[in-house]
Amino acid sequence: MFVSIALSLMNYAYADDVVADPQPFGLLHMWTTVYDMDENEVADPAGYGDPEDDIGFKLRRTRAGISGSNDQTRYHVSVGMSSPFDATLNRGSERIDLVDAYFSWKAVQGLWLTGGVQKVPVSREQIMSSSDLVLAERAAASVWMVPNREVGLLGDYTVDMKSSKLNVQAGIFNGNGSLLGDDNSGKMLAGRIEYTMGEGAYNTFGVTDGLVMGVALDGYLNQEIATQDLGYGADVIIRAAGLSVLGEFRMRTLSPTNTTVDVPAVLSETQQMGYLAQVGYSVGQFEPAVRYSSFDDNTDLVNTGDGREVSAGVTWHNKTDSVRIGGSYVLRLEDDAYVVSNDTARLWMMLRYK
Repeated sequence: MFVSIALSLMNYAYADDVVADPQPFGLLHMWTTVYDMDENEVADPAGYGDPEDDIGFKLRRTRAGISGSNDQTRYHVSVGMSSPFDATLNRGSERIDLVDAYFSWKAVQGLWLTGGVQKVPVSREQIMSSSDLVLAERAAASVWMVPNREVGLLGDYTVDMKSSKLNVQAGIFNGNGSLLGDDNSGKMLAGRIEYTMGEGAYNTFGVTDGLVMGVALDGYLNQEIATQDLGYGADVIIRAAGLSVLGEFRMRTLSPTNTTVDVPAVLSETQQMGYLAQVGYSVGQFEPAVRYSSFDDNTDLVNTGDGREVSAGVTWHNKTDSVRIGGSYVLRLEDDAYVVSNDTARLWMMLRYK
């Protein structure tokens, strides 16, 4: 519905240049697993944060679309595919499908309204474009603990304060992860408040002229048929010269509700916790980085759902940053009773057109 309205407005207003000229963009992200510690090729140990790739090649994600932006309107439409993130639960789509489709209108000074398929404003690492990830993949907590894209309406209000700004976002979404409408009366409510100083709080590469800082609090509440999903967290990024530091902490509570109608995602109230700390430094066209992350899918238990990992690697950027080539080693750390051999070394190449 939102996309139809947006396209109608575009056709109506294009002659008066209310809608910006469309600009094409594309992304091709490929990687190869050059080392896989899994000992059994038939029954590889799977866990959170382990895409479960054997030695070989993979098309991780592709994107293609058009976007436009001016003082009054913004729009973004893209299609693509994403291979699964993890073997435990298939969070990805190997089909070519719609990724984003939204239209934004500047209602009053500082306030933008955005309708359509868009990212829910939760988690800095999840909000960051996949094309800007220095280690080619997000931490497990940034995938499993937060919503990604949903159909809904988002209000975005910004207060400019000379060299800094305060941004407040609030939205309502279907909350079911589908592009085809809602299957229940429950909705997802989400909000984010962020203070930003300087430019570049959602990427890590490059040398800044001064201090860049972003600090945010966010949260969401999703009422599904038989499960209530409540999540909240805080994140921060600090960039100075070539240094980039990213940190994030998240909590989530899953609760069964009307279990006579549907099967809940959990049988009892379950709390999850996750966090990450990442440090990188841009030296010329190279960006080495290291990230420590943790995800616990039930804080009351010590089990195979407790996962930590250290990812370390380096990415080379060409002069226009349209090509990125990198490599990393992922050291996965489990509790002593649940240790498995599942470290990974991978190389990747990313082609970006903007």
